[in-house]
Amino acid sequence: VYASEPHSYKELPLRMGEIGLVHRHELSGTLHGLFRVRCFNQDDAHIFMTQEQMLDVIQETVRLFDEFYSIFGLSYTIELSTMPEDHIGTVEEWEKNQEILKQAITGMGKEFIINEGDGAFYGPKLDLHLAVRHHPAGQPATGALPAGIHRRGRPEAPACHDSPGSTGLY
Repeated sequence: VYASEPHSYKELPLRMGEIGLVHRHELSGTLHGLFRVRCFNQDDAHIFMTQEQMLDVIQETVRLFDEFYSIFGLSYTIELSTMPEDHIGTVEEWEKNQEILKQAITGMGKEFIINEGDGAFYGPKLDLHLAVRHHPAGQPATGALPAGIHRRGRPEAPACHDSPGSTGLY
């Protein structure tokens, strides 16, 4: 979607979202109750930004979750999932993005726990787990920072036709 038309660095951060229908056909017995569904709607959002914008955008996004969850009196814990064995991107890219996520969360005065090796194959992620009484914690929100995915078709700064030498998009 991003590459379908020229963009200016002045548009960044650029936020895009969609609600899509997901189909699943799990084997009988693998799930139970309401979890065993054939299809469901899932929202998905992408924020195209420069590396320099990451810290602010991550904090903005977490503040949005704070605002929304507080309306319903919900609390949550934050989990930082790090590089799995099967991943793309360099170790340096992963470490840099993990550090940005840590700085964003601690800079807001929040705590997190490390979930070693449970990141997405393309980057470290923050999982927000709801604290729900008498039920396993739900996980309604996840945010990931891609590491090296730009080498797999993600846009780079030159896609921003008037970019003044930015280091790339994430």
